[in-house]
Amino acid sequence: YRNLRKANFIEEIMAGLKYGSRKEYAFPLALMAADALGQWLEETNADILVPVPVHRERLMTRGYNQAEIIASEIASELKAPLRKDLLTRRQRTHTQTSLNVEEKKANVSGAFAVNPKASLKGLRHLLLVDDVFTTGSTLYNCFRPLRQAAGPGLRISIATLGAV
Repeated sequence: YRNLRKANFIEEIMAGLKYGSRKEYAFPLALMAADALGQWLEETNADILVPVPVHRERLMTRGYNQAEIIASEIASELKAPLRKDLLTRRQRTHTQTSLNVEEKKANVSGAFAVNPKASLKGLRHLLLVDDVFTTGSTLYNCFRPLRQAAGPGLRISIATLGAV
């Protein structure tokens, strides 16, 4: 019973952050993530942190990008560079919560692109940051344009607050 309550509590926090206008929930979660990632980031020499972008319409509605807040807090805590300009969200997608695996893949297919004005030159290791990993569709669709733009020489890692 206790674990069930704890799992529900975490789910409520994540839902509040993403859908309930509870921006403040991101800060303690990001600090815990920074603590967990700190030594690993130092050992792997990650050049930059890149948040998964949200579409501008969703940004207007929600008022913030939870992945950007998380990435920003981690970057600040670890004194690592943050690049919010690198990836763009080309199309607005439906929320993934009620979709099955195949629908999630189709929903975000082609949704992300590398900003043509942003340079990847000299980067060796990039950390892509999102709030939750479910099927991997969103992160994969961020990874693809980054890999195409930078080639195989760029190491791309992923950090999320949780997995469902």
